[in-house]
Amino acid sequence: RHQGEGRRGQGRLSDLRLFWALKDHYDLIFSSRLERSDSPRRKASSGLWYLFLRFLFAYQIPEFSALFLFRRDRMPSVPIVVRDDGLNFLPVLYMAAMKQGMRVGVLGILEQPRRGGQAKGFDIPLIARTIAEDFKIWWRVRIRPPR
Repeated sequence: RHQGEGRRGQGRLSDLRLFWALKDHYDLIFSSRLERSDSPRRKASSGLWYLFLRFLFAYQIPEFSALFLFRRDRMPSVPIVVRDDGLNFLPVLYMAAMKQGMRVGVLGILEQPRRGGQAKGFDIPLIARTIAEDFKIWWRVRIRPPR
């Protein structure tokens, strides 16, 4: 399972060529949204979410999109267990890679309207669980880092 599972059809197949062209320059390539076709409510909630993450972790975390390319042999070790079905999987992976000095690229893409899957942005139990997990991650990464 991967983070983009709920975002079916939002990346363009032609964007994969851009990722592939950069594969020798980066260990992990994330995508970020250049433009969004979302509702104002969705844009606001996402903007607030990333503002919260940037404040909490003191990293300039990009607003991730649905495409990414990672070198399997260069995946960073993550200092805490993160649920792969949570909303914080990619931000934590991004921060771990940056902190470990990996070559991290962020490629801006135009995100297409969703063609399938379910948006998780307004799932209240998921949001509550993810915020609680983010505070645990914050504690583990910023307050009591592993020795």
